[in-house]
Amino acid sequence: MADGYLIAPGAVPAEITKRQFFQQLAVAGIVTPEDALAAVKVGSIPAPLQAFIDAMGDADARFAAEMVISGGLTFLRSHPLTIAIGSAQGMTSAQIDDFFRAAAAL
Repeated sequence: MADGYLIAPGAVPAEITKRQFFQQLAVAGIVTPEDALAAVKVGSIPAPLQAFIDAMGDADARFAAEMVISGGLTFLRSHPLTIAIGSAQGMTSAQIDDFFRAAAAL
């Protein structure tokens, strides 16, 4: 069960909550627990994600990414930003799937 939703064993959830996303980032060692809490409490963007955003060339893309990361209530597995962030962290598609499975279990 992921925050009240049943997920078939082994299935990749289509979405995870903001809390699950940031908590799993902390569990995976990508951000600190303190950064994860700040992201959930006040919408702060942890440094590794901010560095990814800052590297985007287009100001409109940076703004859109900041809105999704700091203000979104859920994170979609299929969203291009999810794929781009995972790739920036050196994750394969299968590893992003595993990240979503682990996050959904939190």
